[in-house]
Amino acid sequence: MRLSKLDVAIVGAGPAGAALAVNLAVAHGLDVLVLEREAAPRFRIGETLPGAARPLLRDLGLLPGLCARGYPRSLGRASIWGSGELVRADSFSDPQGPGWCLDRRDFEAWIVAEAQRGDAAVVRSCQLTAVRRTGNPSHPWSIAFVLPHGEAQTADARFLVDATGRRAAIARRLGATAIRIDRLVCCYALYPAGPPSDLDRFSIVEAAPNGWFYGACLPSGARLVAYHTDSDLALKGSWRREFADLVAGTVIARAFHIDEAPSPSPPLPARVAAWSGYSSACTGDGWAAVGDAACCFDPLSSQGLFNALYGALQLAPAIAASLDGDRRAIGDYAKRLGSIWAAYRRHHNAYYWQERRWPNRAFWRRRHRPADD
Repeated sequence: MRLSKLDVAIVGAGPAGAALAVNLAVAHGLDVLVLEREAAPRFRIGETLPGAARPLLRDLGLLPGLCARGYPRSLGRASIWGSGELVRADSFSDPQGPGWCLDRRDFEAWIVAEAQRGDAAVVRSCQLTAVRRTGNPSHPWSIAFVLPHGEAQTADARFLVDATGRRAAIARRLGATAIRIDRLVCCYALYPAGPPSDLDRFSIVEAAPNGWFYGACLPSGARLVAYHTDSDLALKGSWRREFADLVAGTVIARAFHIDEAPSPSPPLPARVAAWSGYSSACTGDGWAAVGDAACCFDPLSSQGLFNALYGALQLAPAIAASLDGDRRAIGDYAKRLGSIWAAYRRHHNAYYWQERRWPNRAFWRRRHRPADD
């Protein structure tokens, strides 16, 4: 079966892909198809959206809907970094005001629903089988995929978007490679809700000899604790026991009154990639990457969701202009991503340099070397 010819095909229904679909369908009136391999959003770390995202949400047309979801407000960020002192940065001093403590799965499902409400077609639980150029200048892309029950389908599109996250599955199919600047991984666990804490509405970062911790109270009341280190320094053997031992000595554990084992669902501690990097090519003839598929940031920067929304807001008009014959629009988008990456590297290096308590440990020694790109 061949779908009707489309303006844009987006592979990936995470925040970047879904927000892009909303903007393309609603603001630009384009026919959009979103393909997603997962049946539904799964648990992911990234539950705080800063107040600085407010203008992005407004311009994407998502701000009223987000406010209506009733997520708790984020009061700011606390850190134990550079010394053993806990320092708070209150979000109410931010010109954009406080952000939100998100239920990440609900947040992602909601943006997809907004894309569908804007008449974007979303196909979940599908397996991408082929991406090829058709030779047809009006619809140069053919995307083949298989539905859950085994039916093969093909869609033709005028423009193709990679929104597959760090996998950058489309960019890699088109010859790009991932340029990684570190080996950061994240091991995390959920702890049951405990007694209220005055840090419940703060995200917390805490430096440690071989990495750093992150803590946050989720809207459900559960406490998330994540440990970040390099893959060759990561927990080995009994993750559960080693993770619990590491967490037990932290300020985060005391602040959140953590004295119980991680909850069993999902099985934890879990481990995910957290490296910083970028795609060797994030745009090309008739295609572009957005969000983590273009460039991904250290979770310490808290830029992941912000970058997803910003990228969607910038790429949508570039695609619309490109489809109208503007040959510079996608190149301008790529230059903007390059500027963002350069600024990120400066801030990333400066923040890691603030922590000097363990200069001889491999994790910190690697981050105190001069940047080579």
